[in-house]
Amino acid sequence: MNEFRQKCISRTNLVGPFAAIPHPVAVEVMASSGLDFLCIDWEHAQISRETIEAMVRAADVHRVPAMVRVPGHAPEAIQAALDSGAQGVLVPRVSTAEQAAMAVKASRYPPLGERGVG
Repeated sequence: MNEFRQKCISRTNLVGPFAAIPHPVAVEVMASSGLDFLCIDWEHAQISRETIEAMVRAADVHRVPAMVRVPGHAPEAIQAALDSGAQGVLVPRVSTAEQAAMAVKASRYPPLGERGVG
């Protein structure tokens, strides 16, 4: 299990901003400031999938885990964010157990989920 995931599971207090400027250099500047993680805000910023991947890589260079706040519950968006290399996703407006279960299914490979399947 990676260190970021372990810290999340153990409920360690972590510090991380939202990145809404769609440029890898902005991510590098933030990542070099000693953050625990950062969250790329695909929900509120006009960011292409290619730019999300470049932003995730910029965070990786500085060994800062990058999460992506996806624009909704669509499995395609969740899977695209994870395929970009993000360490996790933040799914907005989840208000039922059914919505949460669908988001988890979209983020996991079979047999625990449906990621990468048809």
